[in-house]
Amino acid sequence: MGLTLYPMTTISIPQRPRGSWFFKLFGAVAEFEKDIIRERVVAGLASARRKGKRLGRPPIPEFIYQKAKALRGQGLSFRTIGNQLGIHEGTMRKRLKKEISQEGKHGNISG
Repeated sequence: MGLTLYPMTTISIPQRPRGSWFFKLFGAVAEFEKDIIRERVVAGLASARRKGKRLGRPPIPEFIYQKAKALRGQGLSFRTIGNQLGIHEGTMRKRLKKEISQEGKHGNISG
């Protein structure tokens, strides 16, 4: 049984038939591996959910938002509030605006 070895320089030229086949083969293997990894990640997340595990970042305690609301009432900027409480300003802005809009829907804010 004979075995023929080809130097990598011949195979790695994508314009030639062997090179084209070589690149397509490795592309297919890489795509297969990506799909396998994705499948495992999705299965792992589903398993964690079934077990009742909390996914994502831990929630910010409610008292932090109450402090932020009080500081906002004093006229401080979202950035200053975020820096003082160690929370990103965007998180504070989003949560406080959400609370304000909910209170407005319930008629708790005088306009």
